[in-house]
Amino acid sequence: ITERKRLERHVLEVAADEQRRIGQELHDGTQQELTGISMIAGTILDLLNKVSQEVVADKSVWMLDHGAFYRICDMTIKLNQRLSETSRNVHQLSHGIMPVQIDPQGLRAALQELTASTNDLKGISCCLDCRIAGEVTNSSKATHLYRIAQEAVNNALRHSRADQIEISLKQQDHQLSLEVRDNGVGFDPEDLSRNGLPGEKKGMGLQIMAYRAGMIGGTLRVQRGAAGGTCVKCEIFKGVEIRGE
Repeated sequence: ITERKRLERHVLEVAADEQRRIGQELHDGTQQELTGISMIAGTILDLLNKVSQEVVADKSVWMLDHGAFYRICDMTIKLNQRLSETSRNVHQLSHGIMPVQIDPQGLRAALQELTASTNDLKGISCCLDCRIAGEVTNSSKATHLYRIAQEAVNNALRHSRADQIEISLKQQDHQLSLEVRDNGVGFDPEDLSRNGLPGEKKGMGLQIMAYRAGMIGGTLRVQRGAAGGTCVKCEIFKGVEIRGE
């Protein structure tokens, strides 16, 4: 019980740190971006307020000189660019808060994005093998599975010196299996039982993955790969609802 409480406390501390980070990002990043967007919009409005109305051939015509027109065009382009950049940043922040969105593609889409972002790193090849007939309907289970995959991938990037990572999600009836394999340096099984994966603080990352697996009725195994490297495997044996089978 004491160990479980310690892990729960650590997970809550990690969540609190993440909330503080997101708050800082919103203040220092998004808020400043929105201020810049507001200033650009204000400049466009000031230019439009200088439009004069004249009567030409008995018709009322709004007149704008060429300089003001081209400046409005330039400011509108900048406004569009800033809005696109802010949208991307907000998407990244929201992904940190809720990585598995509540939509038909949920876990599959989140793992695809994790794979794509890992592939963006120089010298790393990451692939996804997703063989489930539908989607995991329980968002809590889907989120825990994603976090396990994310932690396993990050461990491979930080400690294994791997250049190939494979994520797989497979289904058999109502059993689900998530695996993250790499071709890195592997580990000493005895050292793993004492200290966790290389570079971890007293195996905390491994313990949290195991804790997450237990929270969703699953088990976690970390093994040396048949050809070297490391294989992290989470299996859920019951209570997994797959929509769209």
